[in-house]
Amino acid sequence: MADSPNQFTLKMSGNGFSIDKEISEQLAHEIAVFVLSEGKFEPRQDRQRAAPSGQPQAKGPHGTSPQEFLQQTGAKNSEQKITALGSHLLASSSGKRSFSQDELREAFESAKERVPGNLSRDINKSIRSGWIARVTGEKDAYYVTSSGSRAMNEQFPKTSKKRKKAKKKSSTVKTK
Repeated sequence: MADSPNQFTLKMSGNGFSIDKEISEQLAHEIAVFVLSEGKFEPRQDRQRAAPSGQPQAKGPHGTSPQEFLQQTGAKNSEQKITALGSHLLASSSGKRSFSQDELREAFESAKERVPGNLSRDINKSIRSGWIARVTGEKDAYYVTSSGSRAMNEQFPKTSKKRKKAKKKSSTVKTK
């Protein structure tokens, strides 16, 4: 087991292969992103390299901007965007395990997306979808669930929406 709070132990075995190695927190986070995304999002390469033309590198998984990440995941509605931007926030900050409503608001602004008018309501919709969850014992702290990661990996497939019942027209009898 890792002795330092910033050290993690990677253990993997199968089919005649076995590894048990101490790794950094940053590497552990990148491996977790890779595994949870089922290989879709690869760990960042050469974090220290400057971007071409002297421009700062975009932050986030694999050097993607929040807007690029939204496009890659296929997020269309507020619930999907909250899930994707929450994942982007966690992946872009080494060791970060949760995100707040204010951080989400900043992520929407950074992606040049309209911030939902009632962000709290839409966060709760994402929670009901099972894509994000509240961190137990912490106020205003959320994380992306494995269902949320899976939905992003599948480009947020259409789910069957509950059909609203049509209102019955009242049948009033006219009397003369």
